[in-house]
Order: sequence, then C-alpha cells, then structure tokens
Amino acid sequence: ASFARTNTQKYLPHYFRKAQLEKLMICYPDPHFKRKKHRQRIVSPQLLAEYAFVLRPGGRLYVVTDVLELFEWMTNYIDAATK
Repeated sequence: ASFARTNTQKYLPHYFRKAQLEKLMICYPDPHFKRKKHRQRIVSPQLLAEYAFVLRPGGRLYVVTDVLELFEWMTNYIDAATK
C-alpha cells in the first residue's frame, strides 16, 4: 500500500498509468460548503473520469467524510457516473 497526499485536480494523471490502481481512497476532503466553491470539490464529473482512468476494471473508490451533506452530494455524482 502506498499513499500520496497531493492535489489530484492537477497531478493525478502524472502519478499513475491507465488501470494501475485497484483502490483509490479519498479521506475527509474539504467540503467547500459555499455553492460557488462546489467546483473545487474532489468529486466532480471531470475528476471521476480521471479516477476511472487510473482504476482498473472492478476497482474501488472509497470516500470517507464526516459531513452528511457532502457524502450525499458525492454519492449522487458517483452514482450518476457509474450508470
């Protein structure tokens, strides 16, 4: 297991090849409560596409948060992206 604490919005494709990861964990991301800051959230359609690129088929994306509103927001985006 390895951990990388980095800005995935800028650098994720520089660290991993296509289908290289079995698991990707996002732990306690900044909730960015203000609506105008939602575009900076770590779960978005663009970033979900990048996560799908680096995850192998059948790979898992784990998200941990203690903010219910953020959890519901992220799961809505993840559900929509996986359909």
